[in-house]
Amino acid sequence: LGAPSLPNPSLSSTVLIASAGNSLRVAVQCLKFKDSHKTVNVGPKLAIPETFDGYFEILNEDGKAVRCIESVAELAKKKPDSCLVRQSAKAYYQTGDKTSADGGDVTERTRTLTAGELLVLVGEVNANGGQRFLRCLDSRGDHVYLPMEMRAKFSAVAKDDNAQGISGVHRIRSLLNKRLPLTVRMVSGQPPLGLKVGQQFCYEMRLLAKFREEMIV
Repeated sequence: LGAPSLPNPSLSSTVLIASAGNSLRVAVQCLKFKDSHKTVNVGPKLAIPETFDGYFEILNEDGKAVRCIESVAELAKKKPDSCLVRQSAKAYYQTGDKTSADGGDVTERTRTLTAGELLVLVGEVNANGGQRFLRCLDSRGDHVYLPMEMRAKFSAVAKDDNAQGISGVHRIRSLLNKRLPLTVRMVSGQPPLGLKVGQQFCYEMRLLAKFREEMIV
C-alpha cells in the first residue's frame, strides 16, 4: 500500500476493508518449567483460533502428561475412534479401496508413519498365515496394518464434547470446553502466527482465557 512511484509502480493508495465475522480465540502464554516446579513465561502472549490445526495434551503442575499408549496391542485394547502417532513407526499399507481379508498378505508394501499423523482404527485382522494386525485408515485413505506385537507410541484423540477427560490429545475446540486457565503441551501443529523474528516459542503453554474477535480482510 502506498502512492505509486517509479520504483514501485504497483503500489495502491486505496484498500477495501470488510468484516470476516467473529472468531473464537484463546489467549496463551508460552512457559518453561523449572526444577522447583515453578514456571517462567517465555515470549509474548499469543492468540490461537478454535480452528487451529493441531493437537495438545494436558499437563499437571509438574509439567507431566498422562502416559501415552505404548504398543499396538494396547491401542487395539483401548479401541479409540482415532489416534495420533507420537513417534515414527514402520507400517504395512495398501492403497485405495484394496483391503486384505483374513488370511491374505499385507506385507508387500511398507512405509514409515511419522509423528503427528492421524489414524482411524478399523479393527483386527489375521493375515500372513495367522499373524495378527491392527488395521487403520491414514489421512490419505490408505489401509495401514500395524503388527500387534509392535512397540510404538500413540495418543487417543479426545472428542470435542469430552469436557471432563484429560487423557489423550485434544483440539483447541475441546479444550475451550474446560475450565481455564489450563496448562498444555502442543504435540502436533505449527507455532501460532504472530511471532516476530527473534521471539521465543515453547510448546508448553498456559491457555489463559477465551475471547471473541472480529476479523477483517
